[in-house]
Amino acid sequence: MKFDIVKTVIAIAVSALAAYGMYVINTCEHTWLLPSVAFVEMSLIFISAIAINVPGVRTMVNARIVSWLFLFAVVVMNICFAANACTVPAFIISNGCLVLFFLLIVYSILKAQQRSNL
Repeated sequence: MKFDIVKTVIAIAVSALAAYGMYVINTCEHTWLLPSVAFVEMSLIFISAIAINVPGVRTMVNARIVSWLFLFAVVVMNICFAANACTVPAFIISNGCLVLFFLLIVYSILKAQQRSNL
């Protein structure tokens, strides 16, 4: 697994801009919680969607499709939380479950590819 540095920097910059957008439309009283979590989530998922290269073509395509689906889900969920007043526990639990589920799926895809190479 290799990272493309230029694409990684671009993914982080786009995630920072999207997090700033979340900050602008945020209606919750915790003004920095939503943009901070959105930045970390979107950076992690967006980097895996565009900047990671794995040896198997099928594995890379599967990981990227899953990453794009979860990126879309994270953006929609964070926009909903930003536009509507939310409780902190509901925000943290739902975002945490989504990211952990994403990591589990991508890990399983990469692990299956390693097993098939043996």
